[in-house]
Amino acid sequence: MSLEVDPSTRAVLERHLWAGEDLLWGERPGSVGAVAAQGARRGFRNSVTVTGSVMAVLLYVYYQFTKPWSAHPSALAVYGPPIGVLFIGVGVGAAMGWWRARRSAPDVVYGLTTRRVLIARGDSVEWIGSRELEGVEVRGRGVVVTRRRTEIEYQWAPDGTSQDDAERLKEAIELDRRQLALVSLRDPAGVERLIRGTLRP
Repeated sequence: MSLEVDPSTRAVLERHLWAGEDLLWGERPGSVGAVAAQGARRGFRNSVTVTGSVMAVLLYVYYQFTKPWSAHPSALAVYGPPIGVLFIGVGVGAAMGWWRARRSAPDVVYGLTTRRVLIARGDSVEWIGSRELEGVEVRGRGVVVTRRRTEIEYQWAPDGTSQDDAERLKEAIELDRRQLALVSLRDPAGVERLIRGTLRP
C-alpha cells in the first residue's frame, strides 16, 4: 500500500510546517474509539501521579486528625478514605481522558515531514523530531514513536531495575509521556518503515 498525504489532512498539517520542511505523509485515524481508548490510557496514567500525591497528603492529614480520637486506629480507618480518593481520582482521570480524546478525535491528524512526526489537533500540535527520536514500533493497528529523554529526565528517571509495582508504574508513566501513539492506521507497518527511512532513529 502506497503512503501519501490524504487531501483532507494537507491544509491542517501545512499550517504547522517549519520553513524548508516538506510534508511526506498525512492521515486521519480510522477509528474514533481507538483514539478515545488511547486518551483513556493516558488520562489514567496522568491521574495516578496527581492523585497519588494528593492521597499522600490526605493520608498524613487524616491520620493526624484521627490520632487524638483513637490510640489504636484500625488500618481501614486510616487507609480507607485516602485509598478511596485514589480510586475515584484515577477513575475520573481515565474517564475525562476518554471523553476529551473522543470529543477531539475528528480533529486529530497524523503527519510525517522531512524533519518530524506530528499529531495535530486543530491549532495545537505534538511532535518528535529526528534529533529527539529514540525508537519507532508497530503496536497493533498503530505506530508508537518514542522520544529520547532530556538531561533533566535522565536525572529523575527510574533506573529500570526495580521489581516494585509502584516503581514499575512510575516507569510506565515516564515512558508514556515520551511517546506519540498514532492509532488506527491503514498501513502501520508502512508508516513505521517510512518514519525509520526518513528520520533514521
